[in-house]
Amino acid sequence: MILNKSYEISELNVLEVLNFENKQYKANIRTYKEMKDLFYYKDTVYDENLILYYVFRNLSNEEIEDALKEEDLRIDLTVMKDIVIMEEYNKTYGHYHPEASPGRSFPELYQILKGKVMFVLQKSYNNVIDELLLIEAKEGETVIIPPNYGHNMINLNNDLSITLNLVSSRFIPIYSKYDTLKGASVYILKENKIAINKNYILNTQPKFMKTKLKNENIFNDLIKDRRKFRFLNWPYDIMNYFEFLEETFINMQFL
Repeated sequence: MILNKSYEISELNVLEVLNFENKQYKANIRTYKEMKDLFYYKDTVYDENLILYYVFRNLSNEEIEDALKEEDLRIDLTVMKDIVIMEEYNKTYGHYHPEASPGRSFPELYQILKGKVMFVLQKSYNNVIDELLLIEAKEGETVIIPPNYGHNMINLNNDLSITLNLVSSRFIPIYSKYDTLKGASVYILKENKIAINKNYILNTQPKFMKTKLKNENIFNDLIKDRRKFRFLNWPYDIMNYFEFLEETFINMQFL
């Protein structure tokens, strides 16, 4: 696969290796074996070596490497395959971020370069969910994950979905709650169905959201105005993250 700094993508027939700005990156992969306990249908038999998605870490080039280092930022690319496990869409594992400032964890910025995805954002205490946001986003749109929300991503596309994310390099994601509770609090199924993960207690109804933000070129912005991304390490630089979101209606049925 080839990506350039103008977000042009080609050679999607080879997904294990990414060529970006004269550098080659090898993918970290997630297989069905690693994630089978996180799907709704636990007893489904699939090839355990089936690759669900690819992640390329620490993208950079000569123009932005100093900015990334000085601002403690990292760029990753995620490629999700068009796979359905029984009725459930393909998804990423899910994680939380640690605290960046008192009372707020590190936020994260995602851009959808190809396809259509849903972000499942959950705010929880132990296994009790107090807030649940479902954010649909399509190619050309940007989603900012607010502080204090665990999150994973669903591929709603009938093809590959590809996202670029910018995040602080000061922390390691926390996967333990998704490990213990076998994934996110809800499963997103085909035909607009949602199933609840019985390991959680939902004290809320989901809010369906869409983003107000469109993609702006991260590579150009890091050269021209890197300080606009300061909030990724200093989350109180943005007081209200919900100014970037608005409620919408998605007709989904709970099982």
